[in-house]
Amino acid sequence: MTKKYFYLEESSSHPGKYKISMNFDMLPGIRTTGSYNLLPARLLGLSYAEYLRYCRDIYKAEIIGKNNMYPVAYFKDNTATGELIKMLNSRMQLAEGSRVRSEQCI
Repeated sequence: MTKKYFYLEESSSHPGKYKISMNFDMLPGIRTTGSYNLLPARLLGLSYAEYLRYCRDIYKAEIIGKNNMYPVAYFKDNTATGELIKMLNSRMQLAEGSRVRSEQCI
């Protein structure tokens, strides 16, 4: 069973639109000096710009925040977006398992 690291959360500033959010309780040891918005892109092996284009072209996401540091992809809550969430959760579970195994080797 795949853990739920990522989920859709309705935007408070854009009602009816959803963004991908992380469940930080699932990853208590993860820290960054950058933005957690980049994590889905990295899990897919994409740059953030490529990830935003991927979300727009494949999942019909609307990109909001042009000219901001990190524009965000906003989705409709539908089956296709659910498949993206499943894929991200699956890849995060693999990455987390790899991280835990490497820590055990130290």
